[in-house]
Amino acid sequence: MISMVFDLRAKFIVALCVSTMTFAIYDILLFISVIFPLFIYLALQEQWIFALKRVVAAGVLLTLFLILQNMGIINNVYAVVCLLILRLIPLSMVLGPLFDENPADVIGALEKLRFPRPLFMPITFMLRFYPTVKKDFSTIVNALKIRGILSIRKPLLTLEYTLVPILIRSSLVADRLSAAAETRGISRPGLHTTIREMTFKTRDYVLVFFSTLLTIIYFLIEKGVDILW
Repeated sequence: MISMVFDLRAKFIVALCVSTMTFAIYDILLFISVIFPLFIYLALQEQWIFALKRVVAAGVLLTLFLILQNMGIINNVYAVVCLLILRLIPLSMVLGPLFDENPADVIGALEKLRFPRPLFMPITFMLRFYPTVKKDFSTIVNALKIRGILSIRKPLLTLEYTLVPILIRSSLVADRLSAAAETRGISRPGLHTTIREMTFKTRDYVLVFFSTLLTIIYFLIEKGVDILW
């Protein structure tokens, strides 16, 4: 399959469409079907493994949710957790790859989309912050395993030994990232430049068109409108 590189602005529009459906579509089976076009979207970008993991996770969670529902314990806390995670999976499929993007390119794309600076500044810090914290969390978990502290039998103690180092590291990382961003002039007024050329190509227009069209179709189905004439 041919690999496609979409413009960051097109990816943000897709994320906006999926985010809107996440909060507006209540039928869980209808909403979960969004995963299939998203799988194609990720496959076109050669992110098969990432997409396949989400599809498998959605299948397992949906099966578990339906089993709990048929058992008459839909109000069970486990069923509620399954439902919440299910609704977040499509969102993770469009937002997850954005964390791999260069934050400088993200700033350039958001500025071209005319995003207010108070909105995209936190997004930029989050994109820089997430990979660092993820790596620190993995290091902490490995250290706990080596010392034999990580144990399911003592969940509260394990949570304490994991959470406290993460909070301390997160505070230090946040300060360093803020200082680095200020040094690079992130708060400087005016339009910032980028060395990456950002141009909407035919595939980007097609992606935006189909994303918007599918969003409208899902809304019509949710409202019970017969879209088959």
